[in-house]
Amino acid sequence: MDEVKKILKEIIFPKHVEIEVLELKDFNEKGLPEEEKIIAHAAATRKKEFRSGRYCARKALEKLGITNTPILFESNRAPIWPDGFSGSISHTKELCIGIACKKEHSPSLGVDIENLGRVKEKLWKAILRNNEQDYLLSLPKAEREDIASLIFSIKECFYKYQYPLTQKWLGFLDAEVEISLDKNTFHIKLLSDQLDPLKLEQSFNGKFAFIKGLVVSGMA
Repeated sequence: MDEVKKILKEIIFPKHVEIEVLELKDFNEKGLPEEEKIIAHAAATRKKEFRSGRYCARKALEKLGITNTPILFESNRAPIWPDGFSGSISHTKELCIGIACKKEHSPSLGVDIENLGRVKEKLWKAILRNNEQDYLLSLPKAEREDIASLIFSIKECFYKYQYPLTQKWLGFLDAEVEISLDKNTFHIKLLSDQLDPLKLEQSFNGKFAFIKGLVVSGMA
């Protein structure tokens, strides 16, 4: 957990982004009353995911002077952040990450953490564009599942980044990813024409890191 937080702070995100990382195995705290109403009838696993995400998000916001603020969600489950602040949440079954900053520094944030090897070749056509599939096939076979997981993580990260700015749904095939493995950076080319060009440009950059069976992607 400490290693993940260190990499997020030192490699992926700029200094103005506050970060909280939580190990889920011993986490049993409930959320704020307004948050608990939302998950009153949810399954136990969903409750734990929701509570841990809000816990990390609030801890990150506390470092920015915002305390005891419930983080509710929109109809598509995107978190609603306090006015003037950006944030993002992600989790696996073992870890949860919450990040936040003032909008004056970054108008939006995106973070995603994934277990390596979860994106099998049978899923490629649903997630990856032809150029991305060709790139994977150019790699040694032993590396392909990990890099497929990386591309999946980057696209999830980008969706979280763009949604607060556009309020638009994007599919996995609406963006194409280029990776620089030696620099731990990525570039995203937006291929969808449904987004307001006044709110979003057509290409974006971010950073990633591999950490002990995990991959983390971030945009600020």
